Amino acid sequence: MRCMVESPGARGWFMQETEEASKQRQQSRLWDYFPNELKNIDTGRVKRRMDTKIAYKQGDGFTANQFVLPNIGAKGTGSEGKGIFFKMDTSAMQGEQLDIAWADELVPLDKVKTLRGRLFQNNGLLLVSFTPIKGYTETVAEWLN
Repeated sequence: MRCMVESPGARGWFMQETEEASKQRQQSRLWDYFPNELKNIDTGRVKRRMDTKIAYKQGDGFTANQFVLPNIGAKGTGSEGKGIFFKMDTSAMQGEQLDIAWADELVPLDKVKTLRGRLFQNNGLLLVSFTPIKGYTETVAEWLN
């Protein structure tokens, strides 16, 4: 969240195996770290503006699995975070230039390689959370080797 807030116009993906896992594990954590001035704890929304989209509800996550912050960058848009799910075809991940990506738990190696390409042009940041639920996977081998 800090990267998204401090880098106006940044593009980020938060990635999880399924939409439900994203809502329960990632989106709730993202909301916890949202700046207080952007939160309305009564409604989960901020005052409506053309350049802002923040609507969060516990259990349901962000509306359409995305948010747009009011920090306008050089391209005339605010920082945008979007939920992406591992079950989707890798070809659906093509085209976007990202500044940050957070892949949580068991991200397949082909998705990691695709993410590197999405982050390369912007010298972006790739975060991969890990617990050894399934042990030594292809992705773990990629990092350790």
